[in-house]
Amino acid sequence: MKRSRVRLFKALVSCILLYTAIIYWKKDEQRNINFEAKTHMYDPDILLHEAMKSRALNGIIVLSSVDSGYLEMAVNLYATSFTRFNIENYLFVGSDPDICAALSGLRIACHSYIHDPDGRTPSNYNTKAFKRKTQLKTKIVLEALRIGLKALITDLDIVFLKNPLPQFTCERCDIELSDDVGKGNSGFYFARPAPGAVELHERTWNMSFTRPNLTNQQALNPIVSRMRAAGRLTVVDLDKEMYPNGRVYFTEGRRMFKGDNPCPDCIIVHNNWIVSLAAKIYRFKESGLWKNDADKYFSSEDRKYLTFDLPKDFGETKTGRWERMALGNAFIIGDILNRTVILPRFHCYSCKLEMCKMPDARCHLGISYKMEKFDVQLKGRYRESVFLSHDMVPLGIKKSLSPVYFIESGTTVDEPPAPPDGVQKVIPNNESGVSVRDIKRRFGNRTESVLRFHSLYAGLKYDECDKDMLNKLKLAFGRSDFLQHP
Repeated sequence: MKRSRVRLFKALVSCILLYTAIIYWKKDEQRNINFEAKTHMYDPDILLHEAMKSRALNGIIVLSSVDSGYLEMAVNLYATSFTRFNIENYLFVGSDPDICAALSGLRIACHSYIHDPDGRTPSNYNTKAFKRKTQLKTKIVLEALRIGLKALITDLDIVFLKNPLPQFTCERCDIELSDDVGKGNSGFYFARPAPGAVELHERTWNMSFTRPNLTNQQALNPIVSRMRAAGRLTVVDLDKEMYPNGRVYFTEGRRMFKGDNPCPDCIIVHNNWIVSLAAKIYRFKESGLWKNDADKYFSSEDRKYLTFDLPKDFGETKTGRWERMALGNAFIIGDILNRTVILPRFHCYSCKLEMCKMPDARCHLGISYKMEKFDVQLKGRYRESVFLSHDMVPLGIKKSLSPVYFIESGTTVDEPPAPPDGVQKVIPNNESGVSVRDIKRRFGNRTESVLRFHSLYAGLKYDECDKDMLNKLKLAFGRSDFLQHP
């Protein structure tokens, strides 16, 4: 009996050992598959080395990884930061076949290095594609260090307010690392080609094969902590007030619109802590930190615009509904007259931020509505509320202003705002609402660049309006919080 139990026990142990061996073999096989798949995505390192050496100046290279989904943001980084501060020792490193062709066509330096399957589309935070794409940052910094270059890595959603390069003065340090709310921010840091920095990036890069579910920041930070504790890495923690992340700069700094709380000590602004590319671009625009003039976004001398205000506070329960109606009316009129809508500033009832609780506070559209969904339907048909203050908008546009109009209607809000003196009233022919014919007849021949309305709460004859535009408006408005969570 005892012998049978011993044989049974030995057989059980053998099965466990065999099962464990199979599990580890499969993990090793998967690691090899990950390694082979990832390394096949990359072009030879020697070509990247040559590109870096040709762009470096005084042994320093500024690097940024980019794919076609983030072309707009890359051009903005170039315009607001590299061009503004005459930084010529930069290199964009591309992760799909098209991005470098697009940037090179704009005379922006780019080296095509990786062929990511999701390179042509933007990837939102914490998705698998996002995590994989972030690992490219580790690899390109590692290759710069291997050839003896100092490297500044910067994410695309960053704007330089001052030239950061002269600020990195700690020659004995391995890296100078920005803050991301209590942890290191892999989106902006300066690394020197010292043994500690090289080891850090080699270990972080190797972890991307064994832990592909991590972003490069999630992989980098624990290794930084362990190496610092062991005395193998010297790190400068950059001042979070001088190198603010999105939470520090926008939320805690109470900055929503251009000119809010100027930051004379800020060296960069990192537009993170918000979800989606559309939301980041819109927040940059409302903050006056956007200079991408693609398709003459700012500089067109021919485009016509429409503005309106939201002067009345209808209370917490009604204001949002009437302001959404007014915004929809603006897009309908803009569509009829072929005019681009300049967004107003909204009341802040749906905003929970401290800055929204200030007296007379106003909010931008992204505080309440999901910009990614809004852009799917209406991108290109609107401009941010601070648009006319931008220095790239022609002076002729800014000065070409119509009289201010107020449309009266039988189907309007309760207690409509009373227009001030000097506002021209427009009374429609039909009490059921303003017709398309009324709009074309009254405003179709206006030649001013900016057609101005006091407000647009008045009802329209929606049964006459373009059905495609009405459908776009139905789909465009998805509620969200200020971080653009659903």
